[in-house]
Amino acid sequence: MAYFSCDVKDNFEHGPMVLTTSHFAARFFDLMQDADLEKSPLYSILLERGYTRRTFEKNLTARVLTDRESHMMGVPAGSLAILITSVSWDQNKKPLEYSSSLYPIDKNDFALRI
Repeated sequence: MAYFSCDVKDNFEHGPMVLTTSHFAARFFDLMQDADLEKSPLYSILLERGYTRRTFEKNLTARVLTDRESHMMGVPAGSLAILITSVSWDQNKKPLEYSSSLYPIDKNDFALRI
């Protein structure tokens, strides 16, 4: 059993704590077009349509933020970040989502217990 947590060092007034980009399979195009993501969380909409995230694969690495990413995150250019990439599969073992999340290390602390 593994346990992973991320504690925020700063508050949101100093910029975002994470920058996430998600990609979904083409079969979800119509669902995404019809979804009102301002009113309902994406994963609630997927669940309502019968999709459950069952299996995850996550990879962690560290890297330097690009100038654009640094600007978007409100941190100095060249800041270090933890990059977490994730793939999830649904209950039918079909790919559901690929995401990459950048966590600037000056805004986040991480703990991993296995």
